[in-house]
Amino acid sequence: MTWDELTNLYKKSGIVLALGAGVSMGARLPNWTELLERLATESDATGRRLEYDQLIRNGLTLPIIASIFEEYSSGREKFVERVCKALYRTFPFFPDGVSKGNRVEFVRYVKEDNPTLHAVATFCAVSNGGTGRYEPNPLIRGIVTFNLRSLEAVGALATLRNWHRAPSESASD
Repeated sequence: MTWDELTNLYKKSGIVLALGAGVSMGARLPNWTELLERLATESDATGRRLEYDQLIRNGLTLPIIASIFEEYSSGREKFVERVCKALYRTFPFFPDGVSKGNRVEFVRYVKEDNPTLHAVATFCAVSNGGTGRYEPNPLIRGIVTFNLRSLEAVGALATLRNWHRAPSESASD
């Protein structure tokens, strides 16, 4: 499909965005290997540390290593907590998220430091007829992703007032 064909399809009936690992990588989140390495640096629920390098040297695949880490986490819920903590430990808005108190800082972060999330959010929101507000783009029929936190961030951006102003304009107007 050419860009012209995609543009025509978008204008005619809308599209569904499929956001893969590249979105997370563009947001400077760890890849699969780096995430497992982060998990390995933390003790499990029993206080033991799993040796990631040794597991790799023994020929175990990344999904098997993840399963081992889950097994040593005392249940799926605890494992999910550990994964979130490891995944987002360098993300400036984790674990508290975006709130009224930090939304201007979040918008600045996305616009200046996170071009991937900025591009997705820009595509997902359209101006509401000169009111200074934005609403969901009706031509984006859906978003398919397994990274739910990134999807939440896009949603937060799409609902913020004045987030798409030029850098010289104040984000707090």
